[in-house]
Parts: sequence; structure tokens; C-alpha cells
Amino acid sequence: HPLVLVTISRPLLPLALLVSVYIFLRGHNLPGGGFIAGLVTSVALLLQYVASGVGWMHHRMPGDYHPVVALGLLLVLVAYGQYIRRTGDWGGVLRFWRRGMALSVTEFKIQRAGLLVMILAVVLRFVSVLFQW
Repeated sequence: HPLVLVTISRPLLPLALLVSVYIFLRGHNLPGGGFIAGLVTSVALLLQYVASGVGWMHHRMPGDYHPVVALGLLLVLVAYGQYIRRTGDWGGVLRFWRRGMALSVTEFKIQRAGLLVMILAVVLRFVSVLFQW
């Protein structure tokens, strides 16, 4: 493992996670949100894979990502459930991809958190499979 990359990547991980949280939190009113925050987190963890090796990462990360994806999906469904309970508009959820729903700030942040968790789990699973050869 390259010593310089290992030395630099370990302190960069908390910084990248902090930037990811910032992007996630400012995503309601400005560009950014759950998708980009999940990608930043995934890239930071991928850097750890490359720098420290598969054994180091597998020792520190869980192997089963299905519960993480389920948690993300649950958060998205909770946000949509709150929207339906607040407005009574089932059709808005069904037409969401054609026309935007008027989510409240809390509903939007819960939805973005769910997207962040799902994307993070999928990318990490992809990376773990990629490095198992």
C-alpha cells in the first residue's frame, strides 16, 4: 500500500464525510442533496479501499447492505406517507416523477436522507464486489 496515499486518505475520510453532511443539509434550497452526498461519501470510502486495502475496509465495514437499503427505502416511504397524511393527495405521489410534489422541509429532508442511505449502500456494495477479485 502506498504510504503517502494511506497517510493522506485517513485524515481525508472525516473531512469528506463532513462535506457530505454539509451538501446533504444544504440540498433543500440549493443544488445538492441526498444523491450527491451519497456519492461523496462513497468516493471517500472508495479512497479508503484503494489506499488501505480490502482487508482493512472489510474489518471496519459490515458485509450485508440489504438492511441499509431497506432503511433508505423506509425513510423515503415515511416522507411520502407524511406528504399523503398532510395533503391527502395520493395522486401527487403517483405523478411525482412527472410533476414535483410540494414536500415540506421535513418531508424533503427525510426523503433526501433515504436517498443518501440507499445510494451509499448500493455504491458500497458495488465497490466491495469490485474489489473481491
